Amino acid sequence: MWKDYETKFTGILKSLDRHKQLIAEQAGLLHIQQYRSDSRALLDEIRKYEEDRSQNLANLKKMEEIETERRILKILEWFAAASSTKEDHAIFQAVRSQYPGIGHWILSDKKVIYSSFIYI
Repeated sequence: MWKDYETKFTGILKSLDRHKQLIAEQAGLLHIQQYRSDSRALLDEIRKYEEDRSQNLANLKKMEEIETERRILKILEWFAAASSTKEDHAIFQAVRSQYPGIGHWILSDKKVIYSSFIYI
């Protein structure tokens, strides 16, 4: 009775062993496929990160340029003459244009020229 047991179950045990190897191989293949899938997903995330980073750097540079330009304009406004000064200058030019020869006498007087510009 036990002699038949070994011959009957040896085939079953070998079949189970092959089935175990097949499952282990399939599990290994599934791990490899999952690894490849995860690797692709990770590479996609890295690419997206790099694109976002370069876009953010470009936006930051543009914002810095805008801020620099704004500050320069603010400084130029601060240095610029007031609008009333420009209006006053225009008024004085109009007055002087009515009297074209006024003030030329000072340039023709030698005493004034030598005493005023001797230190130049």
